[in-house]
Amino acid sequence: MKFLPFEREMLRVLFEKDDWVDFYFFHDKYLLSPGQIAHAIRNFSENNIAEAEERRIRLMPHAYDWVYANRKAIFLSRTHRYWSKPMVERQQESIDPTTPYLPSLGSVDFRFFSDR
Repeated sequence: MKFLPFEREMLRVLFEKDDWVDFYFFHDKYLLSPGQIAHAIRNFSENNIAEAEERRIRLMPHAYDWVYANRKAIFLSRTHRYWSKPMVERQQESIDPTTPYLPSLGSVDFRFFSDR
């Protein structure tokens, strides 16, 4: 199953919070539009990953195991590399073109990708 970057971020928050999360939290924290939030909620609900009630959402109990088991495929896809620097920051640095690019590993939470 493929997720858009904002859906991955919402999924990560739901996994970490382990409780109901208000829709407005995603708008306030990540500046997601109501359309993006509605899209993600519909996608999660149709795939039986999360349940929504009034103005809040949470992961289904079985979804925690599914997210954990598929965490590498979900969060480390080629379209979403949150550990790399934004293009604007890279353009400001003067780097020799023959030097290999190394990601900022300090931005990666390795605890999430280790086995429990």
